[in-house]
Amino acid sequence: GTFRWDIVKRLLSFGIWFQLTGIIPAALQGWIPLVVGRMEGKDGVGLVNWATALASVPLAVSSVLTRVAYPAYSRMQEDSAALADYLRTSIRRVSAVLCLAIPFGVIALPPFIPVVFGERWSLASTLVQWFTLEASMLAVQGLLNSQQNASGHARERMYVAITGSLLRFGLGVVAVMHWGIVGVGVSATAVTLTELWFTARLVSRRNPHLSRLEFEVMEPFLTVGALLALAVGCSRLAMGQDGLLVQALVAAGLLTALVLAREATRRGLSLLGELRALVQHLRARRAPP
Repeated sequence: GTFRWDIVKRLLSFGIWFQLTGIIPAALQGWIPLVVGRMEGKDGVGLVNWATALASVPLAVSSVLTRVAYPAYSRMQEDSAALADYLRTSIRRVSAVLCLAIPFGVIALPPFIPVVFGERWSLASTLVQWFTLEASMLAVQGLLNSQQNASGHARERMYVAITGSLLRFGLGVVAVMHWGIVGVGVSATAVTLTELWFTARLVSRRNPHLSRLEFEVMEPFLTVGALLALAVGCSRLAMGQDGLLVQALVAAGLLTALVLAREATRRGLSLLGELRALVQHLRARRAPP
């Protein structure tokens, strides 16, 4: 057979967007050691890298979900109604698990890090908290990205990723100037939240059965995030003179009460309801035929 350049061009025109989506943002992330190193020194760079590695645990879950979601979404492209239902269910259940687990993990980090890793790493505890919140959003965004790729719109994903990376650079520099290394986490979380909303909007526009997807994606993160901020703020005001462990316990108790109150209002996504549905689904699959 002969080598046909037209086939190569068609393959490249399809696949290049998948590759660039990972390559270009990774290259643009190089600003962190340069900016942080100049403003905060080499110790600041080390703390940021360590915080990134520690907070990347939820992203391992995201990687598994993405590998499963992409082929599933690809097979359902011809049935837009079934695809919409499957995507909504995936997002609801993943969001419920993350919004119930991650906030309590964020609360536990300040007393946990000095005990397990040593006192010198406690300087990065706030940064790890921000990165952990961002990682939970990235896990849900991974499902939306899988749908974009499966529907043949990887180019849209690349444009969003490049814009988000540029915003991380611009806002990150300003945030580091004002808040030190914590500014890296604050700016990254803010940009990821915006990117999550915009990606959900792009996906919803491609499927008429996905109306109001943006609200369904954003609501649990915004409401639970606000409750988390309220619980942490109240615990610090009330227990500011006590240790980190006491503050964490008080914040966890307040957050539990606030989440239960949210569930009682029956507004937005029912986190406990989705968790019960997920447990029932897993039990049904494990039950003998």
